[in-house]
Amino acid sequence: IATEGNERAGHVLRALARQELGKNREALADLDKAIGRGTWVDVHRSGAVSGIVTKRGEEELFELLTRGAGVQVRLLLAAKRSAEARTALRSAQEAFGARPILRAAGAAIALSEGDAAGAWAAEREAIAGAPRSNFVLQVADLLLESAIAAFGPDDLAAVRAQGPASLRFNAAIALARADRPA
Repeated sequence: IATEGNERAGHVLRALARQELGKNREALADLDKAIGRGTWVDVHRSGAVSGIVTKRGEEELFELLTRGAGVQVRLLLAAKRSAEARTALRSAQEAFGARPILRAAGAAIALSEGDAAGAWAAEREAIAGAPRSNFVLQVADLLLESAIAAFGPDDLAAVRAQGPASLRFNAAIALARADRPA
């Protein structure tokens, strides 16, 4: 990864650390610096390309930036800035496509807007695409805590088929607390 990619990756990593420390405003500022920029690769007059130089480096950076974008959406929602969260998600989807972490971020937005069924639908897709992603699992746990009433048979089937043991366990506990069969 070239200098530009390293700088962006550094901002995302610092943002993730700040988010873990509860420094959400600082984390958002770092994520804005990393994700808010327009281009990923520069083409110079000579035709030379600089920026992300290898396919593997590109994929690693995109994964890191996608994770940062998901965290950015969650932080904006926590700050009660729903419109900005939706805009950030749309921008990330345009830049990175419909990756599982972004589907999970969409689930968090749907939940914040009171659409529990829509949240579970998006989260099912996220679990199918990245059943071991910490971000996807965090959103699933959030949904299990907040939207268990909308947790239907399709959601349970997705968790059983693709979710790791920790998610299956959390789903069983949430269903038991809601006095529903697992």
